[in-house]
Amino acid sequence: MRILVAIPLAVACTWPVAVAHADPVQVARCASAQLTPSLGPPDGAAGTTYYPVILQNAGGAACSMSGYPAVSFIAGSDNHLVGVAASQDSDSIGVVVIDPGQSTAANLGIVNAGNFPADCAAVPVSGLQVNLPGDADPIIIGHADTACASTAYNTLRVGPFTGA
Repeated sequence: MRILVAIPLAVACTWPVAVAHADPVQVARCASAQLTPSLGPPDGAAGTTYYPVILQNAGGAACSMSGYPAVSFIAGSDNHLVGVAASQDSDSIGVVVIDPGQSTAANLGIVNAGNFPADCAAVPVSGLQVNLPGDADPIIIGHADTACASTAYNTLRVGPFTGA
């Protein structure tokens, strides 16, 4: 039996992501190791650029996830964290089941660090660290950008995983 879990996004930006859903009761939670990450095309609005954080199931069996990813900027050869982790948009959360070869996405907003005062301490970053709910293994996505090193400024916002 296939079902679709519809989850509305708080922002008007959506991206087409092919997702197939199975019965979530019978599907194990996704592990970071079975997912191939990427960023979808950007969509800008009023000083913020939105990207879908796409996770494709590269495993041989369907897997499920629910909730929000933890997303932070990283820099340097050691991938150290920069600034504060993404705050969560207040969206509806449901279980998303991803069949092999299919994907899910979470909407990520990155505020232009140039919008903040000089004490933001803008620094170049090399990517994003994404952690799945309940999974300590980080997923790294290369993404050159500029972020606030100061923890007083939040330059990241993230929505929950969706099947949209």
